[in-house]
Amino acid sequence: MLKDVEHNLDVQPLPVPSELFAAVVYPQVEILTKTARAILSPTITLKQHIEQSGNLAGFIVGLFKSDYDLIARSLRDVVIEPQRAHLIPHFYIVKEAALHAGALGCSISGSGPSVFALCKGNDIADQVGLAMQQVFQDAGIPCEVFVSAINTEGTFKL
Repeated sequence: MLKDVEHNLDVQPLPVPSELFAAVVYPQVEILTKTARAILSPTITLKQHIEQSGNLAGFIVGLFKSDYDLIARSLRDVVIEPQRAHLIPHFYIVKEAALHAGALGCSISGSGPSVFALCKGNDIADQVGLAMQQVFQDAGIPCEVFVSAINTEGTFKL
């Protein structure tokens, strides 16, 4: 089913603000993609659709305008994250640590267990990565941290 959707997408590159960095923490927790997909509700409410669409639109405009405040306000997942968060131990504590350390926003990467945070600047991304890592380490969960600028090539060939 997802393959059919991918073939019908009109994929276009988006501009990436020069100071936008990602901090990603990969905890040693096993989450099967099949399991992560199976728990998702096949429907969402109109309210969720409107809010998620508005967040996506704001995020895209934030990228085009290099408006980090708009990116931060828009980096909210009201559909998938609430359904998958329980699969990642201490997810909401990790997210709070990332935001407290200066992240623009934080969520689950794909089906998990990786958690990403977008940040303005490499130094903040380093601090955010360490803050997220500390939560997992305090809980006895080994993890790795990766910090980088945003990949502008992506996975689709244009």
